[in-house]
Amino acid sequence: MKIYRKIVLIIACGCMLIINLNGCGKINEEANKVYYNNDKIVSDEDTYYMSNSIKKSRNNNYSFKASNFSGSNTIARITFSSPKEYVMNFSVKIQEGELKLVVVDNEKNITFTSENPSGNVSCKIDGANGPYRVKLVGKNAKFQITSTFQDMENVKLDILE
Repeated sequence: MKIYRKIVLIIACGCMLIINLNGCGKINEEANKVYYNNDKIVSDEDTYYMSNSIKKSRNNNYSFKASNFSGSNTIARITFSSPKEYVMNFSVKIQEGELKLVVVDNEKNITFTSENPSGNVSCKIDGANGPYRVKLVGKNAKFQITSTFQDMENVKLDILE
């Protein structure tokens, strides 16, 4: 009788493990679809899956490192009090997968896109059409990104953790 209970327990645990692993795959699969869907990219809501992530921000500098990132994630909201052109600099290293760096204005227009950036990338932003959202969009991406702003006067930068 005890052997029967052990066998039932082992089978039940195996079934639960398979169900859990299968569910995670479906979540990641749905998040991967966001990469090609501009409506979801410009949405106010974020849809993403990631593992092993580290985000840091200090003095308007930002760094983000993640493995297995899929979907769309807002990393910053930017508001300007002066209608001039601003520059945001990024340093990007992608080890696997695909990654887009996207800036979305207040009317949900994509004003800047850099697909699979490598090394240093500069993004010019017109302060007249804010506020803006800076988003990362990935498909099974393993990456590291850092950002800095030039001329932080008249800029309100909200780094989202």
